Amino acid sequence: MNDFREAGNKNKDDNKAIILGVGVNSTSASTVLAKISSLCSENGHTKPYFIITAYSENILESNNDMQLAKAFENADIVVPDGISAVAARDYLKRRNGRIRDDLRLGFSVGWNILKGKYSGQKVMGVELTRKILRTGGEKGWRIFLLGGWKDVGEKLAGMMRRDFPKITISGDPGPEHVGLGTDKELVRKINDFGPDVLLVAFGRFKQEKWIAANLRLLNARVVLGVGSSFDELTGTGPWAAATPRWVDRMGLKWLWRAVRNPGHLRRAWNAFPVFAWKVFRSRD
Repeated sequence: MNDFREAGNKNKDDNKAIILGVGVNSTSASTVLAKISSLCSENGHTKPYFIITAYSENILESNNDMQLAKAFENADIVVPDGISAVAARDYLKRRNGRIRDDLRLGFSVGWNILKGKYSGQKVMGVELTRKILRTGGEKGWRIFLLGGWKDVGEKLAGMMRRDFPKITISGDPGPEHVGLGTDKELVRKINDFGPDVLLVAFGRFKQEKWIAANLRLLNARVVLGVGSSFDELTGTGPWAAATPRWVDRMGLKWLWRAVRNPGHLRRAWNAFPVFAWKVFRSRD
C-alpha cells in the first residue's frame, strides 16, 4: 500500500512528510485560509481544491482502506489536524535509524506533546471551519453545508445568516446511509447552488471517500471534510461540547473523548498507542 501511494503522491516537496504512506504538508492554518480566500476571489476555476485534515486515526485507516488511500492521493493538500500528526512529522524528520536513539527521541517527542510544544502547528478542523465561515460571512461567499447530525447543518446556516447578512448559505443533511460512489442527485443540488466552499460532515473516513468519488462532478471552488465541526460550532449533537483548551494544547483530545464516552476507547487506542508504535517502526 505504501508503495502505491508514494508512487502517485502529488506535490512532492520539502514541506511534505510521509507518515505511514500519507504525505502531510506543514502548511499553517493561516496559509490554508489565505489559499481558500484567493480561490474564492478568482473569476474561474477548473476543479475544486480538495483539502484533507489528517489525524492519527484516518492515517492509520488509509493503510487498510484503498478508497481512503486514494482520497488522500486526490487531495490538493493534506494538513495535520491533531498533535499526533505534527509530532510524527517532527519525529520522522529527526530520527537516525538507531533503535536506542530513536526510542529516546520518541520519549522526548511524547514529553514535548504534553508540554504543548506542538499545539500551534496543527490545523484543527473545527477551528479551520470556524475561520472559513467567519471569512465567508464577512466577504459574502456562497457556502454549502452538507451532512451533520440531524438538522445541525440548518441550525448552523441560520446562525450564519443572523450574524453575517452578506453570506449566501444553504445545506442538505445528505443521505441516511452515505454511499461511496458517485451521487448525481446530490451533486446536482450542490451544483445548482454553486458554492464557493463545500463543507462535508459525513463523519470519519466517509466524508473524504465521498468527496473523492464525486470530486470531478462538483462545481465548487473549495471542498473539505469537517467531521463533527457543525456539532461543536452550534452546541448540538453528540460532540457539542468544545474540547477544553488545555486538552487541545496537550494533544489529549482522544483521551478526553474516551473518558466522556467509553465506546470511544478503541478509537483512543488507535489514536495514540497504535499510531505511535507504527510510526516508530515505519521506514517510509
